[in-house]
Amino acid sequence: MHELVAERQWTPDVVNAFWDKVIAEQARRNRLTMENIGKTLNFGMSGTERSYSNAFASIITDIHILGDYSTTNIAMLQSLDLVVADIEKALFESLKGGTEAKRINKLLNDTKSIRSERDRAAEILLILEKELPKFILTAQDGLFKRHFSKLGYSFYVD
Repeated sequence: MHELVAERQWTPDVVNAFWDKVIAEQARRNRLTMENIGKTLNFGMSGTERSYSNAFASIITDIHILGDYSTTNIAMLQSLDLVVADIEKALFESLKGGTEAKRINKLLNDTKSIRSERDRAAEILLILEKELPKFILTAQDGLFKRHFSKLGYSFYVD
């Protein structure tokens, strides 16, 4: 996006105003996403439960970005390294996934050897598809499994 802004040859004031609007809009969207995820998953919006809402919102957004890598124009997408780092942080720090999070994070990090960004994103999606359900069932001694079961959500692992 920086390249597109530079092509416009705007004055520094216009460029600053543009980026201020972009940042404000992203903050608004992030807040709405976190609120909606919190409501949907029945997590509060403070303390540890807010951390859980934010982590699940991040993972959902990151999965969306990974899916975007299968489209024709990937030049403007967020770096895969940043997406992976965000997922790793959500799994280990926010959701307190312990050794299971470390194991999944190693699988995600091992994708760095894949040269094609499209192929790497596809591999990351496959890892998450396989590993996230089990993670949610087992993290924090089944905390999320019990929480989601009370809401009527089910997870099945092959």
